[in-house]
Amino acid sequence: MATSHENSATNLYVYEYKGTLSEKITYRKNLVNEIQSLCGNALDAFNADTMNETSFRLFAERAEAEGVAIYRLVPV
Repeated sequence: MATSHENSATNLYVYEYKGTLSEKITYRKNLVNEIQSLCGNALDAFNADTMNETSFRLFAERAEAEGVAIYRLVPV
């Protein structure tokens, strides 16, 4: 499970879809599941439970092609 390996203080995300920003999302798994629900079958090949950094980057590229921009929030 991806969330067991992530620190929510450093793994915060938002995405932009059709000009609207999402609420802050903790954990990559939650982000992937939410974006998959927006894009339907286009991103179903990705499994949020087994996703690593490489497959997450590929997911982000495919999501961008579907009109979703993903941002990782970094504390300053």
